[in-house]
Amino acid sequence: MAEDVKRDPAKVSSYFIAQWPALAVVTVSGIIYNVGMAAGPWFEGQLAQCLVNILQQKARPSAMVKLSLGYVLAIFIVQFMRYLKRLYVRKFANQTILSMRSSLYQTLLTKTSLDDIGTIMTKAISDADDCAEGMRKFTTEIFDTGVVMIVYIVMLMCYDWRLSLIALLFPPLAYVLAGQLKKVVTGAVAKAKEAAGDLNAATLDRAGNSLTYRIYGVERIRDGIYEKFLQNYEKRQIKAGVLMSAAEPIYYIISSISVIFIIWLGGRNVCGLGWQSWNIAAFSTYLACFGKLSVKSSHAANLFNAVQKAEVSWKRIKPLLTNDVPARKQLAPFGPVKVKQLTFSWKDDQPLLENISLTAKPGEIVGVTGPVACGKSTFGQAFLGQLPYSGTIELNGQDLRQLQQAGYLTTAYLGHDPQLLAASIKDNIALGQEKAVSAVLSDADLVQDLEQMPDKAATQVGEGGTRLSGGQAARVALARALYHERPILILDDPFASVDQKTEMKILQNLRQHYHDRVIFLISHRLEFFASLDQILYIDGKKTACGKHADLLKKSLGYAKLYCRQVKGGSSDEK
Repeated sequence: MAEDVKRDPAKVSSYFIAQWPALAVVTVSGIIYNVGMAAGPWFEGQLAQCLVNILQQKARPSAMVKLSLGYVLAIFIVQFMRYLKRLYVRKFANQTILSMRSSLYQTLLTKTSLDDIGTIMTKAISDADDCAEGMRKFTTEIFDTGVVMIVYIVMLMCYDWRLSLIALLFPPLAYVLAGQLKKVVTGAVAKAKEAAGDLNAATLDRAGNSLTYRIYGVERIRDGIYEKFLQNYEKRQIKAGVLMSAAEPIYYIISSISVIFIIWLGGRNVCGLGWQSWNIAAFSTYLACFGKLSVKSSHAANLFNAVQKAEVSWKRIKPLLTNDVPARKQLAPFGPVKVKQLTFSWKDDQPLLENISLTAKPGEIVGVTGPVACGKSTFGQAFLGQLPYSGTIELNGQDLRQLQQAGYLTTAYLGHDPQLLAASIKDNIALGQEKAVSAVLSDADLVQDLEQMPDKAATQVGEGGTRLSGGQAARVALARALYHERPILILDDPFASVDQKTEMKILQNLRQHYHDRVIFLISHRLEFFASLDQILYIDGKKTACGKHADLLKKSLGYAKLYCRQVKGGSSDEK
């Protein structure tokens, strides 16, 4: 990603500056393409005149063949330039989407005070796509409409400037109308987006609280409220769609009124009674050129519609595209983790974590377990720098909190909730970064699942991962934690939604591929704990740490918990 975009993602110009090499190719190919567009009307006029000359036996058929070959060559060159221009415009748009999404991801990940972050992220991604599409169409139409219109106007003036002044009175009316409709279309699009957001929120409410509504017998009332949101959404979308779709035909009709004057006054020129003396070639060229000009002027609707839609989206996401995201340093120094007298309690309650001490080296996997509500998850959250614990946690001899305050990225974390965004599997893992995700997909045992999905890693997961099974969602979140290289990896109950075979396969992958990290594996399922390097059993003053075999001897609580599961007891105890 370009540095300009990183410094000021809230400026539209920064995205254009960041992609200047691609836009340079667009500019050169666009100018050649649009100047070459004037060759079409000229060849058409010459072909018409040549046909007349052949019929009057003033020229041979070979002349028509030469003109046709020249026309074909000109078309080939023009269309190749068009292909080149559109290819790099699309590259520009793709990079812009990537930059915007990356900024959105990083901003939202740091703004923990935002309510309903999943819904905000869903809307923000959609708005980022609309902004990038508007920028793409703006870039395209500068050449496809702006430059080529200048070429056509110059060509018309060369043939008959008086007739051209009359004919060109009407195309500007299309632009005046576009300006008048801009506020109407913008308002309609904004209301349509607002209605879509309201419907999305109502849908989540209806689905999430369906049991409550059924228990209290208010399902019909809630259905009626939901129906109102649905009707409002349909109404707003239809209105916005009609306004946006009707604009281009109206522009085209207004721009084409001049054809009446061209046929009348141009016919006088052919007859020798007008301002200029024309032949059939001149008349055909002029008419074809103006026809193409009218079509291009009507395409201004595409530009205005795209810009208007992008403008609405830009206003919505601009507050999220800020450059106040704390600077991050890659990476914190890898090395051993040393926990000394770690203690934590909620306000005035009894300590939940009490005097925990341990040392773990890179490549070691530390299993963390204990009774229900003993503080297992709290222990993992202490590594995120969000808990006011006493004692110290050191990474490679340096205080973890000081490293985090200095901007170092120290910890990758997988919690109970996968916290998936309404985006693709790949986007949920990479969060805007460009490194390939194939390795972590394999390590999280997702390859076979992706083979069953038509879009593979590009599959959309839905709001909160609703299109995935529980196990798939958990493994996507695991892949995300593995993807982002951090010296400390906290996995809180990563195997809760997978079978034992998958569990053992993932554990083997962790052993083989992540020997540079210290892994804390929090779990209430203890079948695999015997294979781990250390075990931390948390139970207040009975907390103990050591090798599995040693804990079986010195920690009665751990021995009972482990034996109960190994001998066929319930594995659901947390």
